[in-house]
Amino acid sequence: MNQPTNGTGPRGALSGASSDQGLAGLGGLPEQGESPTPTPPTMTTPLNVIVVEDHDMLRNATVEFLRNNGHNAVGVFCAEEIIDSWHDMVPDIYIIDLNLPGEDGLSLSARIRQGYPNAGIIVTTARSSIKDRVAGYQNGVDAYLTKPVAREEMIAILHSLGQRIIKAQAAAYASLQLDIRTGVLAGAYRSVRLSHSEANLLSKFIIAPAQTLERWEAMEILGANRSEITVSSLEVRIGVLRKKICETIGVEVAIKPIRGFGFKLCVPIKLA
Repeated sequence: MNQPTNGTGPRGALSGASSDQGLAGLGGLPEQGESPTPTPPTMTTPLNVIVVEDHDMLRNATVEFLRNNGHNAVGVFCAEEIIDSWHDMVPDIYIIDLNLPGEDGLSLSARIRQGYPNAGIIVTTARSSIKDRVAGYQNGVDAYLTKPVAREEMIAILHSLGQRIIKAQAAAYASLQLDIRTGVLAGAYRSVRLSHSEANLLSKFIIAPAQTLERWEAMEILGANRSEITVSSLEVRIGVLRKKICETIGVEVAIKPIRGFGFKLCVPIKLA
């Protein structure tokens, strides 16, 4: 796919050399008699965006475009690569192509919506029929965009979804509370009961500086001699606790590992 230059390709569009793929550059001034393009809103908070697109050049160009507009963006080839792309980033928004190798975009959208209700989901595709659009919205898509996608429209949608996500996260975090006596962790979506050791570990995370514990501290809190527990078994127990926290508020990363050090609690939790 050739990168278009000024005066070529659809102005201001994420488009393709074919009907389904590619990226065209932003256009210049409006033609005579043409209304100026409205200035898109500016995001005050950078969003974490994952671009799921199997066309390498379009994926890379979209990621670059997002980064140039102040967002934290990574690109992956297929649905199966999403988990490996997270690292320290909690995704806010997914931009998904429908025609993916392996799990298709509709199935991926439905799975994300079920597991993470607050996430923003934008579909970009060449499929423009009403039937396809309806199927997208029925599977949890927030915005269904047909290629070529106007960059101004993409920025506006990111802004709108970002405002919704910020409000939803604030409400979810405000409701997250651990009752240390009963071991019940209550959140916006559901409540879960923690084991005694899980509740004790979580309470220590909550009061720790920067909500961070070294690996040896987590081992001692769990009541294990460091010589009797492996790193892998500790990570399994942290993983179980992480999953329970995520279930209560619909986030994807509640506790993240810090390489060579320990673990950090990524969400604010009140003690009751």
